Amino acid sequence: MTVKPHGTGDLYHKYRPMRYNEIVGHDSTIQSIKAATTTVLSQAFMLTGGSGTGKTTTARIMALAVNCKNLSDGEPCLECTACKSILSGNCPDMLEVNAANARGIDAIREMCANMGFAPMVLTKRVYILDEAHQLTKDAQNTLLKYLEEAPKHVLIILCSTEPKGFIKAVRTRCQESNFELLARVDMLALLQDVAGQESANVSQEVLKMIVDASEGSPRSALVRLQQVLQLEDWSHESVSSLLGSNEDDPNAIKLCFALNASEPRWSSITKVFNDVKSLGASALGMTLAGYYRNQLLKVTEYSKADRLASQLELFLVPFDSGKLGENQLVSALFRAYTIGRRK
Repeated sequence: MTVKPHGTGDLYHKYRPMRYNEIVGHDSTIQSIKAATTTVLSQAFMLTGGSGTGKTTTARIMALAVNCKNLSDGEPCLECTACKSILSGNCPDMLEVNAANARGIDAIREMCANMGFAPMVLTKRVYILDEAHQLTKDAQNTLLKYLEEAPKHVLIILCSTEPKGFIKAVRTRCQESNFELLARVDMLALLQDVAGQESANVSQEVLKMIVDASEGSPRSALVRLQQVLQLEDWSHESVSSLLGSNEDDPNAIKLCFALNASEPRWSSITKVFNDVKSLGASALGMTLAGYYRNQLLKVTEYSKADRLASQLELFLVPFDSGKLGENQLVSALFRAYTIGRRK
């Protein structure tokens, strides 16, 4: 597999896949989707997985594949009138909706209003709903009707980071494919390939730092590589400072050690905490959680993994809290620090 550049611009858009065989990782998932779009067995798909793992990119490739006039081994040609119309971003038969901004019944009704009409340019009208789990239950029930009765010339693709946010009836009417976080070896191969094509002699050490900081998201990895390439100095210290890598942040490490000492001392905690409190409770909570997560991914000894997993749980954000990055332990730490400083 070789990542291919498409046009110019920042690395994320320049190297964004436009064919199935350009997607890094997810081999079995992509193979299944490719077969499905070749035979068109389903009119509704649900692509789930973490942010930046390739769901929307794959949805756009699916739109190309089901409409390409010169399909070769399931891959779109990118040159025919249908492909060029989709790639232009102005195709009247393709609609992308961010459900985070249009999540009610009226938005779904408006989106689906033209489904019954024959396509103007393409063979199939394609509707891509990003963050589709954010649709209200009423909106999902409205969408359900179209999932069940969509004309044959319609393809609906739901993309979501939270599949549990869908009502059961919606999920059961879609062919669901999950995108896992990309393995470290695949992330490293992607960065090596892109750096090579950009004639950037970035060291393996720096690429591995980017991989660790990107946490399985190829989108994040390419964005971070772009930032690194803009540096004048690619030293470990410069890259570490840019990425804010948790495991290379001495204050974050010191705070973790202070909090988890066999006999924690308040004076030690406050001394280190003073250097990181400017991040705020939300950012600090995510920093600490990220540190323990990265450590956990590297460990092979069961007893140590069990201990790190227990520590990670202290900083995880409750899914039902509705407050991104906040957790009780870090908030309590801020309160205790404030009270302690007043005495």
